[in-house]
Amino acid sequence: MKKLILFALTVFTLSACDSDKPQTISVNGKYTLDIPSFLTKSELPGEEFTVQYENVLRAFHLVTIDESMLEMEQAYEDAGLSELYENNIDSYAQIVFSGIEENVEVYKKSAIADTTINGLPARLLKFNARVEGFDLYYTAAAYQGKDTFHQVMTWTLTEKQAEFEKQMEDIMYSFKEI
Repeated sequence: MKKLILFALTVFTLSACDSDKPQTISVNGKYTLDIPSFLTKSELPGEEFTVQYENVLRAFHLVTIDESMLEMEQAYEDAGLSELYENNIDSYAQIVFSGIEENVEVYKKSAIADTTINGLPARLLKFNARVEGFDLYYTAAAYQGKDTFHQVMTWTLTEKQAEFEKQMEDIMYSFKEI
């Protein structure tokens, strides 16, 4: 009986460890991300999301958004903002990150990191915000692809930040346009 219990615990422990290993997902054949295998595809409200993954029990969420660079350029022109914004990663990230701050109560944030990820210009931001009474920790990235701007955002409860921060950062740095 002891051997059976020990065997069951070993199998459970090994399977739990495997769920933290990354899996590579392809998003519409346009790019890949390495995400923890405990995340499953979901359908959160919001048509603007290209793809969504989550694990509600672990309070870990991920969404991506893709926007055509031509459509963004046209949007700048239509809004009379071509003088203020260029059609590049800096302007796009400024708009995206400012938009986030307008919609949530950010109480702590990092400086925006200017970097290159797998050959693409990218901007990264980490922040804590209060949303509907919950304290959340976010990582957000904006990437300039060949003809598309991409956003990746992950979030969890602030109390789980230490547990998931490395995995969230790894997701941001795993982005690869195909």
